[in-house]
Amino acid sequence: AYGLTNGEVRRRSADGTEPARALGRVAPNYLGGATFEAEGRLLVTDPNGHRLLALLPDGTQTVLAGSAQKSDSIDGPFAEARFDSPVGMARDTLGNTYVTDAGAHTIRRLSRDGQVSTWAGRAPQAGFADGPAASARFGQYGLAVTEAAGSVLVADSGNAVLRRIAGGVVSTWAGVVGERGTADGGPGVARLEYPSAITASADGTVYVGDYQRLRRITPQGQVSTVALVPGPEGVLALQTGARGSLYAATGGSA
Repeated sequence: AYGLTNGEVRRRSADGTEPARALGRVAPNYLGGATFEAEGRLLVTDPNGHRLLALLPDGTQTVLAGSAQKSDSIDGPFAEARFDSPVGMARDTLGNTYVTDAGAHTIRRLSRDGQVSTWAGRAPQAGFADGPAASARFGQYGLAVTEAAGSVLVADSGNAVLRRIAGGVVSTWAGVVGERGTADGGPGVARLEYPSAITASADGTVYVGDYQRLRRITPQGQVSTVALVPGPEGVLALQTGARGSLYAATGGSA
């Protein structure tokens, strides 16, 4: 099991019998996403450093893409690509990695052949628009997650909605743009406050950290509240585990 605390990545045994071991530091006040590669590397976003990092089990850390010297939105080979406060991260079954580039208001894709491209949105234009990926616009958003069906979900916190990207088209999947709230229900009825953390289970159910609420969304788009989370920062990160378990990281105290 891995944890991120004040920029330090720590590993401990899943059953808690071994003490946590520090693998290295990412950045002060780190708050980003992480995902595993099939090769065993842990990939993490470094928003303050505008980089994507790769950590090996032995603690070795390398820069996968981006540069701490300059924030920008530049596509191209990993070594030449630039990011602007990358936050969320997810991988698909083909080995592509998706990153929510918060400062650029875009979704970037890292392909297996070592290329970075802008997959949805257009830097640095923020806003809201569904439609073809290049014409879509995003607000301030949190974490992306890959669905089993091959689409990517984006928690668009600035617009209070969840967005779905599939087949090169962006659509609103849950919530109503610009209308924050806590109402449960189906499409057009449910409201979200500040969706940020997001994860999906094997059966297609999606869990969302929506400020101080943990929300569940069925594949049919039905939204329900499954738990209240006290604390000024609410839910910061979510991850599904074995046998239907769900792990949540929260910030602050009530």
